[in-house]
Order: sequence, then structure tokens, then C-alpha cells
Amino acid sequence: IVGLGEDLRDLVSTLKRVYSLGARASLFAFTPIRGTPMEGRPRPSMRYYRLAQLVNYALSRGLDVDELLDTERGCLRSVPAVGSGELARALLTAGCPGCNRPYYTESPGGELYNVPSEGLLPDIREVLRGLSC
Repeated sequence: IVGLGEDLRDLVSTLKRVYSLGARASLFAFTPIRGTPMEGRPRPSMRYYRLAQLVNYALSRGLDVDELLDTERGCLRSVPAVGSGELARALLTAGCPGCNRPYYTESPGGELYNVPSEGLLPDIREVLRGLSC
């Protein structure tokens, strides 16, 4: 779950560890739920979550994220060396095969944190511009 108080360095370190153990990671943005002890905690920004998705995607493909990221400034220094169509897949819902329930943890009125199908993917070039240093 992204957005529980970690910073980008923590996130990268944890994901590197997951992949070094031969495991996979599926990301979900923290969602505050009324009536729970964390109901007042904010969701992660879409920008931070998109960085998390790209880091996870790059690591899952064996790419060196240290070259891609400026963790101090929280931005992309460079774009992963994959095609933009393939890179857009980093924003897709991941986890259980066929998972297509984006509204389980988010509001249907806003931008989707996890996109359920390729037809709904945002323009990856625009996303990358917003994440670049």
C-alpha cells in the first residue's frame, strides 16, 4: 500500500528488496475509510503514486531505477528505456489475474490510480512530463 508515510527512498528500497527475493509487488494507493483509525490520513498524491508505479514496473523488468530517479527531489531524471506503449502498462491494475475493480478503493469521479484496461490509459507522455525533474 503506497501512502502510509513512506518517502520515495523507502519505497524504492522496499521494492528492490521484494524483487531481490524473487517476489512480485502489486501496488495500491492508501484509501482513507470513514470510521477507521486512519480515516483522516490523506491519500498519496497522484504524482507520487505514478512515480511508485513506474519504479515498480522498471524494477519488475530488471531496470536500474537509480539511474532513472532523483529520490531527493522526487522526480524522474530519465525515462525507462522501453517503448511508450509498454511503459503506459505500468499504470494498469496489477495483482490478481483479470483484476478489474478500480472503484473498490477509489472514487468513480476522479482520475484512476489503477487503470483497469488499456483503453482507459492516460497519455503516458503527459504523465512522464509531470514526473520529470
